[in-house]
Amino acid sequence: MLGRQKQQLKFTNIDVLQAWEQKPLVPEDSFYYGLSQADDIFRDELFADCYASCGRPSIPPSRLVKVLLLQFHDRVSDREAEQRALYDLRWKVALNLSLGEAGFDHTDLCRFRARLLLNKKERAAFEEILKAAEAKGLLPYLAYLAP
Repeated sequence: MLGRQKQQLKFTNIDVLQAWEQKPLVPEDSFYYGLSQADDIFRDELFADCYASCGRPSIPPSRLVKVLLLQFHDRVSDREAEQRALYDLRWKVALNLSLGEAGFDHTDLCRFRARLLLNKKERAAFEEILKAAEAKGLLPYLAYLAP
């Protein structure tokens, strides 16, 4: 079943902490901050036909796509990506994770890639995300990812 991003704020959310400190945790001109502001581009609905309509909710595919981009940007393995989502504030900001939230298990990335390949969504979703990023002006962050 398709998992979706939760909208309810908690005290441990990074957005709340940034507002409290009145300064961003990562520079506003960084790749990580750019990804954090692009939730309207990385929509779960792009991947809805890859998931069953019943069962346990998945990790939101919008988050996993961001993880794949972060992996490519930082050139890290699946296990290292899991660790960075746990401990690296830049990754937590980019993925909109609260401080106590683990994010995902490294095996989820392998399953997500397989799901994209089985449903032939890897290219179509990527192109749609790039078009939306260009329209929003995020291409300085994502331009080098283009084919």
